[in-house]
Amino acid sequence: MGEDEILVWEVLGEYQGPPSFKLFARYLIARFIKSVDERVYRTYVTDSLRAIPQMAYIPKRWVEIREMMNEPERSADEIIDEVASRLEGS
Repeated sequence: MGEDEILVWEVLGEYQGPPSFKLFARYLIARFIKSVDERVYRTYVTDSLRAIPQMAYIPKRWVEIREMMNEPERSADEIIDEVASRLEGS
């Protein structure tokens, strides 16, 4: 049984909303996103603590990384335009 299967059973047991599959599915998705976010945060903290004895640090704050995760993906044309504009400016 994977972590995702366990999450479904947990959510099924704690869901107290109206008996609607659509609402349950939305709740399940929201809980899954929260679960993934928590796992990523715990990994970030663990890696940060592991780096401390080596006098190293993660250069970006968690808030910055979280904001990057929420940004919509850019198309190849948008990336090319951005790189070209940076090269023209330098």
